[in-house]
Amino acid sequence: MMARAFAFLRRVLRPRWVRVYLALLLLSHLTIQIFAPDFWVGYHLKPPAGAERIFVDVPRMSDAGPAADKAVRLSLLKWEPAEPPPSSASPKPAPVLLLHGSPAQGARDYRNLAPRLTETGRTVYALDRVGYGNSSKWVPSYSVLTNARYTLAAMEELGIERAHVVGWSYSGGVVIHLTDLAPQRLASITMLGAIGIQEGEGSGSYYFEHFKYAVGFVAVVILPEFIPHFNLIGDSAIRHAFIRDFWDTDQRPLRAIMQRNTVPTLILHGRHDPLVPAWTAEQHARLIPDSRLVMLDGSHFFPFGPPADSHETFELGLHVLEGFFARHDAPGIPVLVGVADFAPVADSGEGNIGKFHISRSTPWPLIIIFIALATLISEDLTVIAVGMLIARGSLDLGVGLTGCYVGILGGDLLLWCIGRFFGRRALKWGFIAKRLPPDSLAHWQDTLTNHAGKAVFLSRCLPGTRMPTYVAAGMLIRKPARFLMWVLIAVLIWTPFLLILSVLIGPRLLGFFETVLHGPWAIAASLLVLMVIVRIISAEATYAGRQKLRADIRRIFRIEFWPAWAFYIPIVPWIAWLALRHRGPMTFTCANPGVPHGGGVVGESKHQILSLINNADNLILHQERVGENPDVIERTKQVIALIRDEPKLAGYPVILKPDVSQRGHAVKLARSDEDVHQYLEQMTRTVLVQRYHPGPHEAGILWSRVPIRGKKASDCPSEVFTVTRKVFPVIVGDGQRTLERLVWEHPRYRMQAHVFLTRFADQIDRVPAEGERVKLGVAGNHCQGAMFIDGSDLVSEELTRLLARLLENAGTPDNPASFDFGRLDIRYTSDEDLRAARGLAIVEVNGTMSESTNMYDPGKSVLWTYRVLVRHWRRLYRLGHKRRLEGVRPTPLREIWRTLREQAHGRKGPSVSD
Repeated sequence: MMARAFAFLRRVLRPRWVRVYLALLLLSHLTIQIFAPDFWVGYHLKPPAGAERIFVDVPRMSDAGPAADKAVRLSLLKWEPAEPPPSSASPKPAPVLLLHGSPAQGARDYRNLAPRLTETGRTVYALDRVGYGNSSKWVPSYSVLTNARYTLAAMEELGIERAHVVGWSYSGGVVIHLTDLAPQRLASITMLGAIGIQEGEGSGSYYFEHFKYAVGFVAVVILPEFIPHFNLIGDSAIRHAFIRDFWDTDQRPLRAIMQRNTVPTLILHGRHDPLVPAWTAEQHARLIPDSRLVMLDGSHFFPFGPPADSHETFELGLHVLEGFFARHDAPGIPVLVGVADFAPVADSGEGNIGKFHISRSTPWPLIIIFIALATLISEDLTVIAVGMLIARGSLDLGVGLTGCYVGILGGDLLLWCIGRFFGRRALKWGFIAKRLPPDSLAHWQDTLTNHAGKAVFLSRCLPGTRMPTYVAAGMLIRKPARFLMWVLIAVLIWTPFLLILSVLIGPRLLGFFETVLHGPWAIAASLLVLMVIVRIISAEATYAGRQKLRADIRRIFRIEFWPAWAFYIPIVPWIAWLALRHRGPMTFTCANPGVPHGGGVVGESKHQILSLINNADNLILHQERVGENPDVIERTKQVIALIRDEPKLAGYPVILKPDVSQRGHAVKLARSDEDVHQYLEQMTRTVLVQRYHPGPHEAGILWSRVPIRGKKASDCPSEVFTVTRKVFPVIVGDGQRTLERLVWEHPRYRMQAHVFLTRFADQIDRVPAEGERVKLGVAGNHCQGAMFIDGSDLVSEELTRLLARLLENAGTPDNPASFDFGRLDIRYTSDEDLRAARGLAIVEVNGTMSESTNMYDPGKSVLWTYRVLVRHWRRLYRLGHKRRLEGVRPTPLREIWRTLREQAHGRKGPSVSD
């Protein structure tokens, strides 16, 4: 038995980090026990200037009363007035006893307020409640009722017959109990930012709040004992007292005590109190018959004085206190019942951000459910909004944190369950297939087996990685306990971090934007900026995140990487002018009358457009069209048979691509039967099987007729409008860095790292040999990684004549010469061959939505780019206008929209091509 125990201990202590941790933990505990360092609160410092520390011994208390066998030492600070009362004939002002909140520095919390109260000739005491300051620690009970008994015992020992007692924050419950235990000993009570009714305690639920305190006990009292903190996070006795204050307290009886209270009561509260909402003070004023409510334009921390609150607020509150004490020094004086509100607001009983409302009467379980469901839509936005509601006092921290935690954890487990219970079938679902290609499973298997914790934390920091991480984990990990443990830990760390960040920064952002914007715009701007801050912080936490952030910043200044909507915004007025000039916005769809869907705006068949070219002389790469078939195995056999039996396809490798698609979507270079099968498992729509041309070069040639007044469109001559060189991405290994590092550290390729790392998901950890050239893409599309360079130098008379012969008469027998404008993607062996128009291979032809892709040349200026775009749209509208005059009807926008939706709805296969 002992041998097994020692063997187990040796295994545990084997890692160096375990030994280092245990050594630091031991050193931390020894330091605390021997030296008792006090970094933050200064409990053991000398009393503040002008104060005297005194001690009294009292019986140990419980809610039921004193215990005769034990004694507790209580520490107090005492401030004597600088001058005696004005006249010996005047009654001596009643002393003031100050009770601090929780957590606290004890009586030292009043070091700024207490001296000011002595200016009217009063003696002021401030009590270190049990567990704090220099009073006894580790007592059996810390409840407000027990603390009330300790307060009375201290007054008895000090010979204080009658006093004004101020209860700040937690001690509001103490002074309420004092009115029930010994009202004759109280000249008055002051509830200063004070707790009271159960409804004002966080969620308002006794049971939920005590669940929070149980969790807090683990987090604040137990867990720090396993962290080598050297007392940097505070003494264990103080942390214990803080949690026990609330754990031992039941606020439910306080309502009835307030209702029968006869002691003069001042309720002094800050309108902007983040810990005890202002509405609780208003409720207390309604419950206590002999009370006066004064609402200050301040926070919870009035006793600290400036800068916690403004100088004006502090002086006003001090004046209110002194006046109230003076009025009630003599017994029997009635309270000036009423409200003095120095920070009035319309308090509807609801918290809101924009149109989002939370009523105080809403049960806390419903709020948690609502927040949890909202996180499934957007985690970050939900947590940020919840944080802002918490900061405004409209939502309890515990309820908000629980809702966010449950929702985020639930979303993570949902993704894991998808992988666990649906397995590889989930890879056929579009929203998963885009982020988790089948080729990447080997990489995920290695990552999740050897670096599960790292993968989980990275998925929290890098947007877009959580889904593949958790689905792959559910699919690949057979013993998930360790992975799910890391999920719990990651969410436990991430959720409070994001929530606290929102609580601290959100209100300041909202306050700033409310000075320049109004209503929902200020809220939207605050949420947006806070979300950007969160993204930046989370990105900076990881290497990949830092590189992605740099790429995102550089992308702002690289027009070729702008999203399409941003790229085209500057040209919208020009297109609008062309639309007005040429009889309508859809006039351009009259061009290419031989091509459906507006001449090839969207949804056109690649196979059909190529069939318009009647005299191609074998220039078109041979392709076979394979229709839809739900039977993947049968369809796979059909495609494999074509590849083997059709000589014009020339066997493997071949290109597989959808017959209808744009921007290189789902283009696959198939090298084997297995590649074909995997592709057809995802691609259920009509597929083209095309002969592969190795190039090594590819160009995009935008061809156009030149509209001439007085001539029919089909009789107009043509020209090569623009030529674009397509430079395929290639990266060179150095024998040291992984493929992932090489991509992230390349100044251009990091801009499209997502494309390359998705494409090579199964190789990102491979270290290419020094000098090894890795081709990162074969599809000639900018969004797939190719770089576009203006190729004006490639235009020649031979090339122009060849394209004129191919395209000027392109069309069907019923509609000849019906092609006006489009781009040809051509593979060729050398620039000389392209200029000489020999050895060319046409990959595909696109219609009216063909872009003049040379405008993405990174070496050209923005002005040059938009000049190309202006010429492009002017030519397209002029051709469309000429065809419209000849009787071609424009395609309605609703039809284009319907086609676009149909294509998007049925879009299959990976968005990242080979």
